[in-house]
Amino acid sequence: LAEGEPGFVIDKNKLKIGDGIKTWKELDYIANTGSADGTGSGVYNAKTHYDFPSIGSVDVIYKAEDEKKIYQWNTEALRYDVLSEVEVTIQDLEVIHGGNANGTA
Repeated sequence: LAEGEPGFVIDKNKLKIGDGIKTWKELDYIANTGSADGTGSGVYNAKTHYDFPSIGSVDVIYKAEDEKKIYQWNTEALRYDVLSEVEVTIQDLEVIHGGNANGTA
């Protein structure tokens, strides 16, 4: 996965974020902390980004359903940064079978 590229494994309901260096197997799944919906997926679901906590966690992906965007907490700027320039939802990400988010190895 490229740096900042999300990879969601549907059958495990888990998420990895690429660093542009490590292989899929070397990347850790996002920690279970901060999951607002109780699924333990490391994804915080909210209606808009205004519903996110005032301080986020780098181990959690924040999904704004109405905006159809995913965000990650930026510890240096103390803000949420959009991970994708196009509108997506977690359900839009393709199933990963040992490759990247586009399904290629």
